[in-house]
Amino acid sequence: MAEEFSDCGIEDIENIIDICKAYDSECPHVIKLIYNVQTESFDAEYDYEDVAEVYDKDVPVIVEEWVAEVEKQEGLN
Repeated sequence: MAEEFSDCGIEDIENIIDICKAYDSECPHVIKLIYNVQTESFDAEYDYEDVAEVYDKDVPVIVEEWVAEVEKQEGLN
């Protein structure tokens, strides 16, 4: 599942990086999209801190741990 997830949105992320470079702007390291079912709207939170540096782990490891945590919370694992 983690491999499928990591392939999702690669082109979108590359586009965000290109836009940030074009406007000489810092690129966020974390983008959280939150969907509100009641209002049928999205909200976004951005973080510019490098999580790989903060947690001293490679990004794929962080993603795998996050997926495992969500699956455990949802009773999928």
